[in-house]
Amino acid sequence: MAIVNFSLNNKIAVVIGGSKGIGRAIALTFAENGADLVISARGLEALKQTKTDIEKFGRRCHIVQADVNNDKDIQRIADQTMDVFGGIDILVTLPALGGSFGGYAPIVEWEADKWDTMMKVNLWAPFFASKLFYPMMVKRGGGRVIHMTSNDGIRPSGGLGPYPVSRASVIHLTRVCAVEWAPVGIRVNCIAPGIVRTAMAANLVKKIEETGNQLNPMKQIGEPEDIAGIALYLASDAGKYATGSTYVVDGGEIA
Repeated sequence: MAIVNFSLNNKIAVVIGGSKGIGRAIALTFAENGADLVISARGLEALKQTKTDIEKFGRRCHIVQADVNNDKDIQRIADQTMDVFGGIDILVTLPALGGSFGGYAPIVEWEADKWDTMMKVNLWAPFFASKLFYPMMVKRGGGRVIHMTSNDGIRPSGGLGPYPVSRASVIHLTRVCAVEWAPVGIRVNCIAPGIVRTAMAANLVKKIEETGNQLNPMKQIGEPEDIAGIALYLASDAGKYATGSTYVVDGGEIA
């Protein structure tokens, strides 16, 4: 028996936003370590490709084309997970709208409609998904919820409008759920990446590479796989004593 157990054998994981970037890396890492998966995203082709790659590990994968800005789509993810796998052990939520959604405007310039949309996608969607999957986890004797936030939720940058507000709110959502759900065996944690090479951060990554002005003391841009390792720890029994915490992975940027 391993001293530290990272196995996800016989576990069912749902990765909302699991077709590209960090979500894809997490989904593949979970599959590599024994989990069967449900992955969702808006783009069907990327979902199909990630499904194919997951199945190369000999794991099952069900895909759901869904937009987390629509509650009915989130409900559909939950319903199909129950239909296909009969329950869930691990939930990872990743979708988010970034500062570019509002044109990188100062917070005072944001209008109510865009504020509401950002809060619905960045805060309500992770909560609503957790709420839907909560009873499934309880029936299986417990589970793990991992929310993706940002180091901007801890030390906000200017010019991103309510984005840091939404990210900080996810951190507190994590804490509240961790306290309330610990008695039923559900651990809830949060990962706060810094700059990572993803489509969402493509413009910033390009600027850093062109100017050489790195944001962190390691002078590195993170890769999606750098975040997947933390997710595996939190999803597995290796992290069985961890709940209510936010794990910053940013090359020391906000240290």
